[in-house]
Amino acid sequence: MRPFIEKKDILIGSDPEVFLKTNKDAFISAHIFLGRLVKGTKYSPEETDYGAIQVDGTAIELNTNPTPDPAKFAELVKKGVDDTLARFKEHQLSLSRSSVVKLDEMFMNDRRNKPGLTMGCDPDFNAWMMGVPNPRPDEDIPMRSAGGHLHIGWLKDYYDGAHQDEAMAVVRQLDYALGLWSLFADSEGAERRKLYGKAGAFRLKPYGVEYRVLSNFWMFDDKLCKEAHQRAQTAAWLSLRGISFEEEFGLLAMQAIENGVITPDVVACHNKVTGMIQAAA
Repeated sequence: MRPFIEKKDILIGSDPEVFLKTNKDAFISAHIFLGRLVKGTKYSPEETDYGAIQVDGTAIELNTNPTPDPAKFAELVKKGVDDTLARFKEHQLSLSRSSVVKLDEMFMNDRRNKPGLTMGCDPDFNAWMMGVPNPRPDEDIPMRSAGGHLHIGWLKDYYDGAHQDEAMAVVRQLDYALGLWSLFADSEGAERRKLYGKAGAFRLKPYGVEYRVLSNFWMFDDKLCKEAHQRAQTAAWLSLRGISFEEEFGLLAMQAIENGVITPDVVACHNKVTGMIQAAA
């Protein structure tokens, strides 16, 4: 039987990605700096005081240590942003706040860029479709996107065959708490979902789950960082207590995220879910 979990026992970490840009707002791929300004890779991240940093294709990826505290979460994300800015300042590069970058034909065809154009490694899965793998994105699409994935941890000694079902229920809950929220807060979300971030996208982790629906829209704003943490932690806690948004609203979150359309029903659902999260926070 599931041991009782207090909300403070649920830890939230993250691995947001960010693109580099020149002082003329031109995109520049991060992969050319691997081993120079950033030594970390997907398989061997460079450890930092906030977590880790690595080159991930055309982007820089930050990994923040898990924490139960929204303010600490926002502090760690800011440390990662500041660290990245400092590393590239002497090269007159800054961080793009866009989660989508369009690539021209010259960039796509330049063989020197091929290592940076590889997308992803392990597949992610669909919590609305019994955990089936999501299709691998088409690497020939002249666009790349920056994710803002959240890692939700609640497992310690408890681990059995029910973990995947429990984790998928948490992910569907997060689509109501975070996915719907992103429809209102993330202006580039629909464009990014052409590649990544389908409803219910997740990877199972020994400590819980990685929620892979969000872009990085929240990472540059202290208030949004705290809200992302609060929504993730509270929604997961409610799910683990058996309080399910899905039971009341069915497939609405999945359909809204996939369609990217904000209907009156979506507004009403989002408002009610937000109220429940605020009441339980």
